Amino acid sequence: MELAEVRHLMDAGRYAEAYDQAMSAAGAEAVPPTERASLLLLGAQGAARLGRHTWATECLNQVRELADTDAVMLRRTLALTGKAALRAGDWTAAEESFLAFLAEAPPEDEYRAYVTFGLAQVYEGRRSWQTAASTYLHAAELFGPTKQNDWIACFQTATWCFVLGGDLSQAEHCLLMAERYMEGAPTKHRQIQRALDGYWEYRIGNEPEAFAQVVLALDVNEEPSCWATCLAAVTSGLLAWDRQDEPAVRASLQLAESLIWDAVMESGPCYLRDLVHDLRCKVLLRWGQV
Repeated sequence: MELAEVRHLMDAGRYAEAYDQAMSAAGAEAVPPTERASLLLLGAQGAARLGRHTWATECLNQVRELADTDAVMLRRTLALTGKAALRAGDWTAAEESFLAFLAEAPPEDEYRAYVTFGLAQVYEGRRSWQTAASTYLHAAELFGPTKQNDWIACFQTATWCFVLGGDLSQAEHCLLMAERYMEGAPTKHRQIQRALDGYWEYRIGNEPEAFAQVVLALDVNEEPSCWATCLAAVTSGLLAWDRQDEPAVRASLQLAESLIWDAVMESGPCYLRDLVHDLRCKVLLRWGQV
């Protein structure tokens, strides 16, 4: 009964209540171990939805203690623990959990691709750009092109890492690979593609094409990606900076700063924060108060 009520609260988006009720029910002595593990998993999900990633990790650690005889539950918990640690910015804990999962999981485990993607995010968070990019590409191999959205996401994020690592030729290759499978993809992926293309064009010095791609990335009304819009705003600000167009730089910075938190929540490790901060510093140093 308690389990069904907690699930109902989660489905209704009442995450704080779901977390409180799950933890209260899981603490009862009469609860069977399997049900306690399920309650703790729901509690972890509720905590994660609230942004309380430390709470989520504590729940998951308790599940691991209960699940030591259930290999499937243990692997699932390792994956979730890694995800919670990733969201909390604890790269070491996330890496340990993800690597433990990969060591335990059989080759056919469908979660291997997702955990490999998470491991790539850990390396991205550490700014190990080459390692992150190669790990994203390995995740793409595991997903395969039949999982179109995940395949595209791997190549797009690898593009980002290659650009930040200064390997612009590999970045171009990944952009082209993502573009090959873009037909029929959701608006979000197409917008991310335009934003990445714009930033890449800016980095190679092709400002007219960078501007054209940024305009396309910002002209999205249907389910826009906060990450893509933020990156396009930063690139627009950099282009305006090169033109010494103060009003345009300030407008771009304002848009980027309004989106950065949602961009981080959307994409996990987010070097965009540093790009936005750098643009802010440029404005402060040259024109004063933001």
